[in-house]
Amino acid sequence: MKKLTAHGLKIDRRKSMISNLNDNGIERKLTEGSSSIKIRESKVRRLTRKLKGLEDKKETTQREIEIVQQLLEKTQKELAELITKVEK
Repeated sequence: MKKLTAHGLKIDRRKSMISNLNDNGIERKLTEGSSSIKIRESKVRRLTRKLKGLEDKKETTQREIEIVQQLLEKTQKELAELITKVEK
């Protein structure tokens, strides 16, 4: 656990390396493989159910519906990109 000093800040080198590894692992999980596709598919299903529920409620504002629709479109686009990436 060496302390490095850079520009007056003390940085724990070991902690920095561990967080870097974790970030890489998270990035890999979100960008590759069938597990991330399943994550996106479940998110699409969840957002679709939420949108249907919001549309059924009378007190829901149009802005709330638009936000969920935008999230749904974004997630569907990510899912399509992942599927094409995995198929290649």
